[in-house]
Amino acid sequence: MFYDIHPFLRPLQAADGVLSIRKPYGGTGPLAPEDGMATYEFTWTMGDLLNPLCANGFRLHRVAESPPCNPRFWQDYSYEGQEDQRLSDWRINPLAAILAWLTVSAQKL
Repeated sequence: MFYDIHPFLRPLQAADGVLSIRKPYGGTGPLAPEDGMATYEFTWTMGDLLNPLCANGFRLHRVAESPPCNPRFWQDYSYEGQEDQRLSDWRINPLAAILAWLTVSAQKL
């Protein structure tokens, strides 16, 4: 079983209510750091995550996609005193229209 950020969310960004693509969905990496740090990022597509399970004798039991539990997800888990509830509204924050979490359960046959 694994639980991670939904792959569809990773290439997107929102600014001033406009959704745009910041990197290709299929560009899995290594991706150079945007902040000048000495780390590199790898991202995965749904196929990158699920196909190896199937190819190695696993049976998928469940694939669940879910939204964040609260708007702090969109505030980068900020420790500000209040949650900005508006960030959960996709009309204000277009990223909120996309499910944020992916959970996969599989069993080796």
